[in-house]
Amino acid sequence: MRTTSLNEDPQNKQTSESEDSQAEEESKGEPNSRAFDRFKRDPWNSPREKERAHLNASEKAAKRAQALEAALDPKQRYDQWSSACDAFIAAPLSSVDNFPRPQGLKKCKEKGAKCVKGERLGFCNHQLKEFLMGSGVYDTARLKKEKVRWHPDKFPGRDAVGALAQELFQMLQMLIDSE
Repeated sequence: MRTTSLNEDPQNKQTSESEDSQAEEESKGEPNSRAFDRFKRDPWNSPREKERAHLNASEKAAKRAQALEAALDPKQRYDQWSSACDAFIAAPLSSVDNFPRPQGLKKCKEKGAKCVKGERLGFCNHQLKEFLMGSGVYDTARLKKEKVRWHPDKFPGRDAVGALAQELFQMLQMLIDSE
């Protein structure tokens, strides 16, 4: 049923109501005809198009955030990641979705057995080393402190988070061993 706007003529209302009822009678046997008619009038109003537009907007926002983080200097990126790690570890119910990952990592140039990429984390030990060097303090004591911070036993009952923490823990151990 249509509503009358302030500028609409009441006599035209009767004809448009009769057109609507006539269209309803014609489409009684067709289950999706009303939705199709609505789609024909405004194809951008379909649920699929709305979802696609929403995804495009969220992808654009993610790309803008990545570009902004890449523009930060290594020290700022490290500080941002470190504070995100502190917040993640302090929250006992943090999920895998909130696991802090270093941003702005450059593509690894190493090849062969020396490069070990974490399956779950999505970056290798060389990328992690370069990222941690951005902190300004890169030594064995600092690596050990970071390794203890990510010990898998600190995440009991959260298997998925524990698996990510274990991968990071192992990468940090590889960096310590290579020093």
